[in-house]
Amino acid sequence: MKKGKILLFIFWIVAISLLISININNQSTIDKFIGITTAKEHQINFSYPVELKKIFALSGKEVEKGDLLVKLIRFDLISKIEIINNKIAILESEKKIKQNTINMELQKSDNSYKLEINRVNSEIKYKRFELKRNRELLESIIHTDNNSFKNLKLEIETLENEKQSIQNSYYIKKNYLKQQLEYEYAPFQSQINSLLEEKKILNTKEDNLIVHSPINGTIGDICFSENSQIKPFDSILNIYSKYPKFVNGFIHEDIVNNLKVKQRVTIKDGDKLVYGLIESIDNRVEDIPMELRKYKLIALRGYKVVISLPENSFKLGRKVVIYTEKEKSIIEQKIYKILEFFNLK
Repeated sequence: MKKGKILLFIFWIVAISLLISININNQSTIDKFIGITTAKEHQINFSYPVELKKIFALSGKEVEKGDLLVKLIRFDLISKIEIINNKIAILESEKKIKQNTINMELQKSDNSYKLEINRVNSEIKYKRFELKRNRELLESIIHTDNNSFKNLKLEIETLENEKQSIQNSYYIKKNYLKQQLEYEYAPFQSQINSLLEEKKILNTKEDNLIVHSPINGTIGDICFSENSQIKPFDSILNIYSKYPKFVNGFIHEDIVNNLKVKQRVTIKDGDKLVYGLIESIDNRVEDIPMELRKYKLIALRGYKVVISLPENSFKLGRKVVIYTEKEKSIIEQKIYKILEFFNLK
């Protein structure tokens, strides 16, 4: 019994000693470095030359997504659209001439048809009147030649056939002229439709020159004045997210070996603490910005570390302190689990 108590006492002494040793070791592996909160930068630029026609934005002003920023023009687009408009106007004119020519033929055919039909209808009407009159005479006169009736009937039948022939010819010619109109119309309309599609694409490109803010944010530098000629890929203006999304930290080369991508770090601004994730670590040394130096006149160099932030965590441009802790070894992790099991940690 006493032996068991002694072993338990010894275990406790060893566990407490290990705990103190680990805590001291952990304190010695906690490093800190300075960073500054920054937002994602959106550059407004184009891959072709443009002229800055009108500026609606103001440097430093907050904007909402969709707010009008600048209006630009492209002289090559203006020229191309003008050329297309001229081509369409010429084709429309030629198409109209063809349509007018065929429509005149249709009108001429209609007028001719009406004259012919009216003539035949008049003759038929007269012959029928004459036939009716002869029948009335037949009733009053016993001896009347029947051949006159036969001749009149034959004449009426002939006129009816002539009328049908005129109608058939008219409809055939009318259908032919309509088909010819469609045939003549189609090539012009096909070219016009093709040009209209091309113009639609150019108009869309022209609409893209009216630039709206892609995000809620703050206007940074406006690099040009109105009526300036801007080269391809030159930045016209910058927009920064309303809230910082990252911290740009700079760390000494002796400490950088303790860091790795996706490692969690603690970021402090005054009394406020948040957790962030390391997104990238540069593999080259560069000058630490002036605002992050303890002594402004002493040049310092370090590795840039980019850390992502939770939403709305800090204000933009704040100087913050980043704390990083070395990961525990496997042995340390096991000791911690044992201590936790005995409620010693």
